[in-house]
Amino acid sequence: MAACLYDPETGVGGMNHFSLPGSSDEGTSARYGAHAMELLVTAIMKKGGDRNRLRAKVFGGGKVLDVASEHLNVGARNAEFVLKYLEAEGIPIVGQSLGGNRGRLVRFRPHTGQAMAKHLAGREQNQVAENETKFGRELNQRVETPPDDGITLF
Repeated sequence: MAACLYDPETGVGGMNHFSLPGSSDEGTSARYGAHAMELLVTAIMKKGGDRNRLRAKVFGGGKVLDVASEHLNVGARNAEFVLKYLEAEGIPIVGQSLGGNRGRLVRFRPHTGQAMAKHLAGREQNQVAENETKFGRELNQRVETPPDDGITLF
């Protein structure tokens, strides 16, 4: 599930991605919608966005796993969660592409509020997942390995 939030007046916004609806027992994992949404809203407000002006565009919620039980249809549960969350928080949804049985590639331009979503074919989904996993590892390495600039901080 991807949620794009932005303040149209300041051009401040961002996008999150979460895998599971609701929250974890600890409430600190961004894999869960509740924490991912709060992190996004907070980050936008820290950059000058106003919570009362936020607008949302949401994407995903597809049944990308072949499961028989609707209870195990995590995509539909994610879509239901984000719609209820945004309604409860008073954040209007100005665009959405939810459901189906394929993943989506989403690009978002917070300064304009423009979002683009492309449905992926099966082989594209696998490639995007591999690229995102690789990118995540690279980000973790950047954070974990500070640059060696000859300066030691204490």
